Amino acid sequence: MSLTWIQVNAKLLEGIKLINSLKTEDVCNLLDEIVTLKDNGTFSSEKLAPYEKLFVLNKEKTNLVIKTAQYLMQRMSQVMLKPTSLLEQLMEPLQLTRDKAKEFLRIWVKQTGSQFQNLEGKNELEDIIWELNLQTSSNIHSMSMIPTAKIQFNLRDITQNSSETDIVTVNEGNLIQFCNTLEIIQNKIDSIKDFYNKK
Repeated sequence: MSLTWIQVNAKLLEGIKLINSLKTEDVCNLLDEIVTLKDNGTFSSEKLAPYEKLFVLNKEKTNLVIKTAQYLMQRMSQVMLKPTSLLEQLMEPLQLTRDKAKEFLRIWVKQTGSQFQNLEGKNELEDIIWELNLQTSSNIHSMSMIPTAKIQFNLRDITQNSSETDIVTVNEGNLIQFCNTLEIIQNKIDSIKDFYNKK
């Protein structure tokens, strides 16, 4: 089974094999540390040394564990899948054991939830007004209709208690893409809710 969101190679599988050999609690602590350091992206020698002792691995293998975990989390952050499907992919092609895969999934669910909260931002959608227009285009041989839509978003700034209006004009292709994107977002929200309800 090939994956579209990550390139599987021998080095990655070697790193995953090392991750599987570690205690689940230690992997959990490492992933939480990676989230904390995500803006820097690198472990200093001072931060690397305690993990060498914790994992009982040499510096090279410890570094491979960390790089592998960082790479997996970075690639997972761009995935839009049901949590159950992502868990299966972590265990099957990527060969993570179930307990380790669940730790990666835990971080992914947490980060995804934060992304949706950030999308809310300070603006609250109060109303949507739309208008459909048909433009005609003709040449010697035929006449065609070109549909366009004007969508007005009425927003309220919840921090300033003020309102603003954004107007977007889209063609048929843009509108279809917009609707498909909304459907994908809704499906992901539903999947995350289902995942939490089953816990």
